[in-house]
Parts: sequence; C-alpha cells; structure tokens
Amino acid sequence: VQKNTDPDQELGGGQPGDTREIRFSYDGTDYSILVPQEETSFNGIAAAINEFAGEDVTASVINAGTEASPEYRLVVAGNDTGADFALENFSHSIEGLPQATEIEAQNAQVVLDGITIERSTNVFSDVLAGVSFTVQKETDQETTFTVNVSTERTTENVQSFVDAYNGVIDFIAQQNSYSEDSGAGGPLFGDSALDTVRSAISGALFNVDLGTVQADTEGFSTLGLIGVNLGADGRLSIDQAKFDAKLGENQEAVEALFSDSENGLLVLLDQAIDGIVESSTNPINDEQLAGVFERRRDRVNDAIRRFDANIERLEFNLGKTEESLIARFANLESLVNGLNAQGSFLTSGLIPSNG
Repeated sequence: VQKNTDPDQELGGGQPGDTREIRFSYDGTDYSILVPQEETSFNGIAAAINEFAGEDVTASVINAGTEASPEYRLVVAGNDTGADFALENFSHSIEGLPQATEIEAQNAQVVLDGITIERSTNVFSDVLAGVSFTVQKETDQETTFTVNVSTERTTENVQSFVDAYNGVIDFIAQQNSYSEDSGAGGPLFGDSALDTVRSAISGALFNVDLGTVQADTEGFSTLGLIGVNLGADGRLSIDQAKFDAKLGENQEAVEALFSDSENGLLVLLDQAIDGIVESSTNPINDEQLAGVFERRRDRVNDAIRRFDANIERLEFNLGKTEESLIARFANLESLVNGLNAQGSFLTSGLIPSNG
C-alpha cells in the first residue's frame, strides 16, 4: 500500500473523532474495518485487519528495500489462492495513507504436452493419474520428468492386511487356549461363534472359484500365487522375494487381487463380515436371516430366559417343600408333646405315694 521507513511510524494527519476505515471485497463478501484512532501505523493497521478478517485475508508489513535503506509496505492478501479469490475494491479513509495498488490474482499455469492447464494452487494433483507435481516458478524452458511406479505403498498395505488378519486369528487362538494354572484363555472359550468367524474370513480369502484359477495364466488369482502364504497355525506370512517379483511383474494385477470392485479379496472379506454381524435377506423367499452375532445373542438370551424360568420353578418348589417341612415339624412336635404328657401320667400312676 505505502512505502515507509518505519512500520511503527504514525502516518500523521487526522483529528480526534475522524473515521479511519478500510474497505475491500473478497470472495463475494464486502468488508468494512474501523481502525482505532490510536492505530495509525502500518503495524497497527495490519493488526486491525487481521483481528477483523484474519480468517479470510492476512495483512502483513514487509520490507521491500534493504536493511540499510528499508522500504516497508502494507500488504493485504487473500488466504486462498487463485483467480477466483481476488481481493478487490480496496479503499480507505485513513489520512496519510495513499490508495492501494492492486495486484491481479492469478492461477498457476502449466503447459503439458501442448495443453494449457490451470489450477488455483501450485499443486497439480489431478492431471496425471496417480501423479502429483508442484510448480515453483515461471519458465520458458521445457521440463521433462519420468514417472516410475512405486511398490512401497502397495507392500505396506498388503503387510497391514496380513497383520490385521493375523490379529483376528491370534485373538481367536487366545480365547480358545486353556492351562491348568490360569484356566480358560478368555470369556469366549469354547464358543462356536469363534469357529464361525474364522471359517467365514478364511473362506472369503481362500475359497477361490476353480474356473478363475484355471483361467489365470499369469499367476495372480490367489494369495499363494503372489507370495502370501497360509501357515499351519492359520496365520498369514509374506514370502518377500516372491511377492516383490510378482509386484515387479504386474503391480496392477496384484492390487486388483485385493481391490477389484466385484471379486477383490477385500470385497469378499467385507461381504463375509457383513454376514457375521448383520442380518441378510434370503434370496429365495425374502426371509430375514439373522447374522452370526445376532443369532448367538438370541441363543444366549433364550438360555437366560430358560435359566430364569428354572430358577423361578425351583424357588416355587423350595417354598412348597419348606411349607411341607414346617407343617410336618409342627405335627411331630405336637405328637412329641402328647407322648410326653402320656409318659408323665403313666409315671405318676406307677410310682406309689408315701403316706
């Protein structure tokens, strides 16, 4: 906005009560900022703008000169970049501060294979599939770059998949473990739901259609073919040399084995998990079929209801038994009292009196 040798120097002019206002438009919004009378330096004006409109624009004071001969300028810029976010119609009523010089907002522009492409930022992330590049400066020279396929991300993702699968298998094994010292390994010990879960997720990964395998002439239709092996303990492991070789041969085929939208292992695994935790509809008669967890919950609730009914019946029987015993005890006590009375009478009749 203005050259000045001291960013804290008062601009001068103005009288008490004068209105000091800065106006501009940005992203469809008109701003009107009142600058306090005591804030008439570059730094003070910048602080007032940032306090009022700091979420949308940023005011700063820069030195356009040198350390020995400084030339400070007040700069107001939008926080968003690109031609759609131009700061316009800048004006003010601060005495001593000249009108601003507006710099036209522009998009970043590149020419790729003869095609001009613009973006609002310097980052071009959606021009080439899977490639992101950043432009740094304007140049008339042609720049050539080569794109190489990176296998590191795919390897990391497959390793994460293997770790997650093994985590489920380890949990099931721990729950089903037993020792004489500590007893059952967990509250789900012996629960058939664990076997159902293990069968469902392993089936989704390894019950591959025979026709698919027979049609696979390159060796990318099963986990074992790409180097992900199933051990005797039910856990997965990666044969790194074989896996790297298959990635180098055809990375897209390896990724498709997991992520194909119809037959990818992740899709099949997701369907298997849905069958475990969610209800489904029988395609034959539209009957609602409960998921494994729901069926298990219903069975547990049924068992609880049976236990409650048995407890109630036993408590009733115990009450009746108690009443019967009390009545029998009362009768027995009455009988004993009668026998005692008869015994006393007989005793008094058999013993002669002294006289």
